Amino acid sequence: MDLNPIGMPRHAAAMHRGVLLAVLSHDHRFAKRIVEEARRRRLEVVHVNSREDIPLTAKAVIMKRGEFPGITADKVVEAEATQSPASVVDKAIEKAFMIEKVAKALVAVDPGKKTGLAYYADNVLLRTETLYDYDVLAEHVADFFRNHPESVHHVVMGAGAPIYREHLTKSLLSKMPDLREENIFTVPEGNSTRLARGRDELAAAVIHRMWSRGIKRS
Repeated sequence: MDLNPIGMPRHAAAMHRGVLLAVLSHDHRFAKRIVEEARRRRLEVVHVNSREDIPLTAKAVIMKRGEFPGITADKVVEAEATQSPASVVDKAIEKAFMIEKVAKALVAVDPGKKTGLAYYADNVLLRTETLYDYDVLAEHVADFFRNHPESVHHVVMGAGAPIYREHLTKSLLSKMPDLREENIFTVPEGNSTRLARGRDELAAAVIHRMWSRGIKRS
């Protein structure tokens, strides 16, 4: 399953500036998928075939589990065969920011006919995307939460578009039985769309900002 973010807010791009990821693998198909995912997020990334070629400035090194058994380091991220490229790059960003244990995995949502999402590990923005299909959206959110099994899982939605919000809530709860309704919150959208200049995934990031400032409805 490939998750396809379509861009990052400027403050996220600034946050990730200088973060270099290295993909260490002889599997070129695997490496290509990870590199493409990282570049979608405007991250610097290189593919190397040997340990000696890893740049000293790399903040995280991604490799397939078991491919290089002799390599262990704090900045290594070992990818499982079943992991999506998005979840692998998420973990690499967390490693780059030295987040060893994510206390809260949070998805901010701007609901509507097309829905913007922003994914956070604690207060670090990992990625954004815009989706049209609620079943696909629920699977993406479920994949994100599966990638953080020991974290508290929160979904924060803008309070606008109540019909879409209710439909989305039902989709999320049906896809994730462990997600509790009390962990789905709403915040007033205010002028989030204007601040985001009409881009839904950016509006989701604005909604998270309102949430973090304590502007809540429920």
